[in-house]
Amino acid sequence: MSTTASKLNGSRHIIAFMPEQYKNKNYDIDQMRPKSATYTIVEYRYRDYGNWKFYGCFSLSGKFNWDAAKPFLFEEVQFIPREVGWDSLTPKEMNEDDHWLHEIISTTIVSECKIKPLMTSAEFVRRIKKASSIGWLELCPWV
Repeated sequence: MSTTASKLNGSRHIIAFMPEQYKNKNYDIDQMRPKSATYTIVEYRYRDYGNWKFYGCFSLSGKFNWDAAKPFLFEEVQFIPREVGWDSLTPKEMNEDDHWLHEIISTTIVSECKIKPLMTSAEFVRRIKKASSIGWLELCPWV
């Protein structure tokens, strides 16, 4: 290994301890630095007709574009979790007050996340669009 300096776009970039097979090539050090990750924490809620509430959250990798998803959500905030790939908060024993719709109550963009992302933000929007094309009420079996 060696220390190499190279010229790129008129500026000097130092790359330290570069393996020999790469030492004669030009690299921009900024392109080699790991990019900080971005995640979106999504908080959602199930609320039955009796106003009992159950809360949950999940994370997505990347920035969730709320405006891209809103037109495809039921009443711009509701969705059916199982149709987009995660767990429902409905009680196991459902009664006449229960249904399948959940609502997104907040999204927060963070750079670090301890919750393993379920999918990318883009995949989440794609799944919402797909379920919306079928029709949320068509997917929602009523008790």
